[in-house]
Amino acid sequence: MNGNQILRVVAYISIGIGIGVLVNLAWGFIAFGLMVLIDAAFLGKIVFRSGQPKGNESTLHPPQRRASPSTSVAEPSRQDLKA
Repeated sequence: MNGNQILRVVAYISIGIGIGVLVNLAWGFIAFGLMVLIDAAFLGKIVFRSGQPKGNESTLHPPQRRASPSTSVAEPSRQDLKA
């Protein structure tokens, strides 16, 4: 679970407790369960998109190899610079 999901579950718990205090304890549990089911089925996929890439970033873009500092790059000669 990421932080966004944890905050939503805490909000659902708070709403469930409020309903349980105002109406009946059983209705609070029912409301909490329904909210979590709706969130898992619809809201988490449609409304609360996190914008993260579907795959791991390391698998999407493999690291590029860099030249080691021990290998020197051939510098252009003075004739190449004049041309």
